[in-house]
Amino acid sequence: MAEMTQPAFEDRCIISCGMLHPEMTHLMETGFLNPRWILFTPPGLHALPDRLEEHLLRRLTQAREWCPDQKIIVVYGKKCYVNPDEPVKRVHSILQAAGRGIVRVQGDYGYDMLAGFEDRQRISGGRQDKILWFTPG
Repeated sequence: MAEMTQPAFEDRCIISCGMLHPEMTHLMETGFLNPRWILFTPPGLHALPDRLEEHLLRRLTQAREWCPDQKIIVVYGKKCYVNPDEPVKRVHSILQAAGRGIVRVQGDYGYDMLAGFEDRQRISGGRQDKILWFTPG
């Protein structure tokens, strides 16, 4: 039987939406996550796309003081940034323009970081698209 190993994040910097602050803190307290540095943007910025981009870029600048681009992980959903003036611009395009090698945790929204599509289908009895999902953040 293969031995389970703990993920190694000690050489990584993480930038996360503040909505996930309680969950990310729990992961660090339990030893699952041990990043070199973790930075949060204020929660709720999905409603203010210009401020979201500003805060995300500011946190990237701060993370670069500790980690190179290829060691930066961004915990933001793909659809958390929707700018009506630039509808094709998303979190991933902001990150691509900001640098090479920055990775983003896969998921459409912040709640995807807590429970993936399959989990939400199971929890909702197959009606996950009929439920408004809230998070503690």
